[in-house]
Amino acid sequence: MQAAREAARRIQCANHLKQIALAVHNYHDTANVCPAFGMGGSGAMGDYSPYVGLLPFLEQIGRYDIVAGERFNIRVKGSNPGTSADHPPCEAFRGKLTLLLCPSDGGSSHITGSNPTPSNYCFSQGDYSPYISYFPNNTNSAHNDRTLFTILYGYNRPTIPSRNFAAVTDGLSNTVILSERCVSLGDGVDMNVKSGFLTLVDMWINPPSECLPYRDGNTFKNLTAAMIPWSGQGRYFAHMDFEHVCFNTMLPPNSITCGYSWRGDNAANPNLVGRYSACLPPMSYHPGGVNVAFGDGVVRFVMDSINTGDLDYVRSSLPSSMYGANAKDTSGPSPYGIWGALGSINGNETVDSLQ
Repeated sequence: MQAAREAARRIQCANHLKQIALAVHNYHDTANVCPAFGMGGSGAMGDYSPYVGLLPFLEQIGRYDIVAGERFNIRVKGSNPGTSADHPPCEAFRGKLTLLLCPSDGGSSHITGSNPTPSNYCFSQGDYSPYISYFPNNTNSAHNDRTLFTILYGYNRPTIPSRNFAAVTDGLSNTVILSERCVSLGDGVDMNVKSGFLTLVDMWINPPSECLPYRDGNTFKNLTAAMIPWSGQGRYFAHMDFEHVCFNTMLPPNSITCGYSWRGDNAANPNLVGRYSACLPPMSYHPGGVNVAFGDGVVRFVMDSINTGDLDYVRSSLPSSMYGANAKDTSGPSPYGIWGALGSINGNETVDSLQ
């Protein structure tokens, strides 16, 4: 009976991804580009995820009209982050959207009150661990050639153009664009590797394999040298930070999430978690794998055992001028096997199966 119920939930989850993939196509048909991160301009008032642009295509035109009319901050209605009485969350980002929630994940039930809308469904950053827009004086930090969903702006950075389907030279049917991640179980320390984020693992200069020793079944282990798990994954569907709405195809599905932030004690600075570089594999409570939407709109189930190639390879998001030999070429075929090849939009790989 339980297996039958989970099979039904998995099908429903796949249908959600299908609808979001269709929304991406409808957006593309209208704008001739894919929705991007950072829409709305620079600063806190423009920290939008691709979901904000997709709202009209997800039957959420009312929410979109609020955003378009007043360009509210993602987390709050005023200029400062938080959820105080003086700065309540914008109405467009309150409540929960069933379409954005996987029925197998009960984590969103722990997000109550005025917290913004959570989401289980995320946009691919390809076989790459970029760091997002808050590291000063580095003009390359927001650039990622491995994804359709670019970052339109960054502090002290040039604008990165949006991309359209023509950029997917590997073929839309061979390219992952959406998948799922588990929502955080709540505020505070979360020891569940499905929904927690291990911070202060330096993914700027280390390979994906650096994350793996910190997993022990479904919990974290060896939490030394200020490495701590953090809760907050998937909490803000409309915000551009990686831990909220991104995944990448480096570590296999349902392995472990880890990354780096620059302010040392992330427990005191939770809004900075994962902002710079991270391994964000898809996560789900479906046994054995995750649902994945491809660029052609087809949704498939990808097993945890999918080939991931050389996880000791460093594909650094830092330019060689900063880290020399540790910064590897980010063009061409993926080093991360079939999984990495499915994530890249222009790696020139031939992917014949999901074995």
